[in-house]
Amino acid sequence: MQFLPDTPSLRAWGLLSCATVASVVAGAALGFTLPLRDVVVTVVLFGGLLAIAGLGRVRFKSDAMSETCALFAFWIAMLAVLLPASYVAAGFNAPLVDETLQALDRAAGFDWIALQRWTDMTVGAAALFVFVYQYSIIQIPIAIIALASRRDLSRLNIYMTGLLIATVLTITTSALLPAAGAYRTYGITPGPSGNLAALVDVRHFLPDFDAVRSGVLRHLAGPLDGIIQFPSFHTVVAVSAGWATWRTPVLGPLNALLSGLVLLTTLPIGSHHLMDVIGGAMACFVGIVLATKIERPVPGQVPVSPERTPGHPIAAGSLAQ
Repeated sequence: MQFLPDTPSLRAWGLLSCATVASVVAGAALGFTLPLRDVVVTVVLFGGLLAIAGLGRVRFKSDAMSETCALFAFWIAMLAVLLPASYVAAGFNAPLVDETLQALDRAAGFDWIALQRWTDMTVGAAALFVFVYQYSIIQIPIAIIALASRRDLSRLNIYMTGLLIATVLTITTSALLPAAGAYRTYGITPGPSGNLAALVDVRHFLPDFDAVRSGVLRHLAGPLDGIIQFPSFHTVVAVSAGWATWRTPVLGPLNALLSGLVLLTTLPIGSHHLMDVIGGAMACFVGIVLATKIERPVPGQVPVSPERTPGHPIAAGSLAQ
């Protein structure tokens, strides 16, 4: 019996290891450092979850316990590696592409200022948009739990690997084509009479973004912010989670609706150009396509579909064979 479960797959762990090495090498070359305490805490938490995953599989014969711990260990490792990597990407200080993104938005007929002003002056929309944007990250554990509970492990592996690939693509693209966001590009500062200023600081990422690009910020102590504008990481999370849970009864349509709301909120709340959202969707598409080719079906798993869901007589009969 192998120590760890089939999800996340060894391919996903291998890709994450490569991303870790690349991030550490690039970060060291640019002079970035992390607090030793943060590194130790992350390693202990990550190692503890993996140990519990192995113990659950070998000692207690519990695949559910093992998979849950391994999946969240993988997620923690992704955050621990790729969030600092986004700062490293900004540290390359490549020329900003906001004016190009703005021009493309206008060429597509999209009026970013009109959407921002409507959101700022509409109490209900401002509150809903801020809430959805701030808590959209919950779509990741929702997708993990939904697929794991349905035992759709092959799709779960594609989701986790695809999310990883799309995130790496997002960070790499942001290093080559960085953007400071729509608020700075359009020269808009939310006024005291609007609703957004009372709910959220839409320019919260700019101090870190500017400090990293200028070389002032190199020791990444304290909570790190999401400083990537192009492509939009929120879009990557929303599109990938919507794809992952689409076949899940009830939850699928609800999560798809939530994903649509996230895409809309990233524009006025996340300071994203429309092209940021399109770029994030493209990164997600590439990630899922590559993950589908990389990942293999989990051995012994019965494919889950609307016609073969857990508890369905056909599925139950197949499992009993």
